[in-house]
Amino acid sequence: MRTQEELDAAVQAGFNIEKEEMRRSHQEQTASSQPRPVPLESSASSTSTETTPQNRTDIRIPKRKSSTLDASRKSPIREQGTPGSTAFQSISSERPPKWYVEMKRRSKKMKPQSGKRELVEELKQIRQLREGCQGRSDTALESLRKYLHDLVFLHGVDERVLKDARMLDDDEGLRSIFDDDLFPGDIKADAEELYDKWARRDFDVNLFRGIDLGSRKKGDHGADKLNRDYPRRKSDVFGHNDLIIGQWWPTQIATIRDGAHGSSQGGIYGDPKKGAWSIVVSRGYKDDKDRGKEILYCGTDGDAGEATARTQAMVASKEMGNPVRVLRSYNMPSASKYRPQCGFRYDGLYKVLDYKILDKEKQIHQFRMKRCPDQIAIRYEGNEARPTEQERREFERDRNLQKPSE
Repeated sequence: MRTQEELDAAVQAGFNIEKEEMRRSHQEQTASSQPRPVPLESSASSTSTETTPQNRTDIRIPKRKSSTLDASRKSPIREQGTPGSTAFQSISSERPPKWYVEMKRRSKKMKPQSGKRELVEELKQIRQLREGCQGRSDTALESLRKYLHDLVFLHGVDERVLKDARMLDDDEGLRSIFDDDLFPGDIKADAEELYDKWARRDFDVNLFRGIDLGSRKKGDHGADKLNRDYPRRKSDVFGHNDLIIGQWWPTQIATIRDGAHGSSQGGIYGDPKKGAWSIVVSRGYKDDKDRGKEILYCGTDGDAGEATARTQAMVASKEMGNPVRVLRSYNMPSASKYRPQCGFRYDGLYKVLDYKILDKEKQIHQFRMKRCPDQIAIRYEGNEARPTEQERREFERDRNLQKPSE
């Protein structure tokens, strides 16, 4: 693959000719199809992204209307038959997306502009890489895996580039990978995640898109806030919520943007009557145990013999049987093999099987959770691990930057 500097130079050469047309097209689509931003809960401007027993006890659960439940999208990457939500328009409801289908393909006489042409050819490499994997060679699969990881941070991609490269076509491009059982689960997951992102016309490669970075020291995101003008997916939804297992974020507040979790600090996000929508496994109580497919997870400290709303949400999850999204944090004990090297990783759906009360006065409940079947393996080791090498590199680059004074 070309170096990023070469690609950026090539993109800039042809970018000015098309950018105004694409900007207007994108604005029109955004105005007509994107949902209005959902107001943040009061804790969204946190002072720390670390989830600890102390900061898990004082965050109120917002009272929200019940989500409409529907069948989970039928994807090889997601558990089948799990409740999902129609609160946020499913990106899988139209494949290819309507805007892509309605966009006319260029005639053979009309070649892409300089810069865009190089990007189109870069994307078309996926066909050769896909064909090279027919013999299931480890080397070929690893080349495809790395290629997909690189595409996530490819600058200059837009609607026209995708159309010219046929990247969202049914029988070519990314879908020909995640719909084919020839490929390992992690490669299919990465292809589907990128497809979904581009199908939403999200071409921003910044890890912190939609987030206002606060005044900070190097690598400190404690003062970050969600940009209220940036559309985000609702988090008060049961099921995968259109997330891909293994999906990764640099900070906990970034998980709110994509509907993975709903609190910038709290470890449990839910409603005491409806149940928990998501939890973050982090540096919690000494009685927390993470065995991968089974988790022992403690609720928050109550007061005067009364359980907190968050603990009650977990109790409701056990009684109602709704699955809970589980994210793992880099703040987990360093000895845990499931701990991501940095950031936060989505590891799928778990059911709350039962619980016991460890402290009656503080109403500390320990919940036993088991991972739901028919999900790809937790991506914590090997070449399929998340964060990827490319994600770690971008994250480290941010750590070495300091926001300029204003």
